Amino acid sequence: MRRIATVLLLLCSATASAAPQGPDFCDSQEMKAAELELVGETAQDKVSHIACKALPNARGQFAVAQYLEQAGDTGRLDLVLGLVDAQGGILASATFKDAATDDAERFEDAVIDTAPYTLAPGVRAFGVKTSNSTHCTCNNGARSNLSLFVRKGKSLVRVLEDVQTSEAAYMGEYDSECGGEMNSSATTIAIGGARHN
Repeated sequence: MRRIATVLLLLCSATASAAPQGPDFCDSQEMKAAELELVGETAQDKVSHIACKALPNARGQFAVAQYLEQAGDTGRLDLVLGLVDAQGGILASATFKDAATDDAERFEDAVIDTAPYTLAPGVRAFGVKTSNSTHCTCNNGARSNLSLFVRKGKSLVRVLEDVQTSEAAYMGEYDSECGGEMNSSATTIAIGGARHN
């Protein structure tokens, strides 16, 4: 009887360890299936950027952000956001129209921000940070923007929308040799002790 129990324990351990854990889960087949389920098969070829990261405050949960190109040449991207468990199950999701731009300012990247944005006891937001930049001969620039989200049941709610956290611009159009100056700025977001609904 003890030998059978030991064999069963070993089998259970092997099955559990077969599922990807930690950051590797973002590249797993389970996550790929969840990403496809979130956007739908008809929209998968419109996905331009994907970001995924484990949530440190919610063990076994991962945030995944997918930016989709809109139909036509709009220069706008929609955001499909989801929370996924370690088995690839979708816990919560939401779609946000016109969440980013990709035109004169090229959409470069998106990352999940898991800094401790604690809004209230037991309520912690996570962020999606986007990067845009221009690529001109004499007038280049870059900026980063941050949005924060919280889970409410099966949905995700945006509680901070598209706040610019950094900017850098090289202004050099006033002569033919691109002479000019670089200006930059950065913004820090902190959650204060006094909180209001």
